[in-house]
This record gives sequence, C-alpha cells and structure tokens, in this order.
Amino acid sequence: MWLSGSVHRWIAPTRSALPRGHHEPGHPLVHEVRAGFGLLAAVELEADVLAEVPDAPNKLLAGAREAGVLVRGLGKGVARSPPLTVTLEELGLLAEGIRAGLDALGSMRPEPALPGSP
Repeated sequence: MWLSGSVHRWIAPTRSALPRGHHEPGHPLVHEVRAGFGLLAAVELEADVLAEVPDAPNKLLAGAREAGVLVRGLGKGVARSPPLTVTLEELGLLAEGIRAGLDALGSMRPEPALPGSP
C-alpha cells in the first residue's frame, strides 16, 4: 500500500530525531515513556508524584498547555499524538512543552521534611 510505505519511510528518521528525553525517562518525575504506532507516545509519571500531587496528570497537561503544547490526559500521565505532517522542529517544541509541564508539576510537590522535623 502506498500510504503505509511512505508513512513508514517518514516515521523512522522522525522518531530517531526526537530529543533524548522523549525516548527514555529523562526527567525525575517520569516513570516511563512509551511509544506506540507512528508518532504516538505517552509519558507516565512516577508513583510518588501521583501520590503526592492531587490530579497530577491534569496538572502536567495544564503545564504543557501553558507552554503552548496540546497533549491528552491519561490515568497516570499524558499522551501525544501529533499529525503525520508534523516537522522535526515541531516535534522538538512538543518535547520542550512536555518538559515545561513536568518542571511546573515538580514545583507543586511538597518539600521533603528535614530529619527531626515534626
């Protein structure tokens, strides 16, 4: 099929050009990054983040949106599903927006208690 062959030829170099942090957990709040078919991917948050920050996936989604990136909320994180017409530059902006959302989420975590504190 023409579409299938042309899409696969385009996807392979595009996926390999994604920023490193988007292939592997490159952020302390990220438990796992999963890639699906084509350019679909999901970022799952660490269990302690989910326990410490109420509604953490939606707060990550809001932080990414504030950075100009649209992602979909999932039970334990967010997913991205860019169109097949996306450029490498736009994929980089997508990764930067998710990282900005993760950084914003990190600032919402409670400070760890010091030893001997009540």
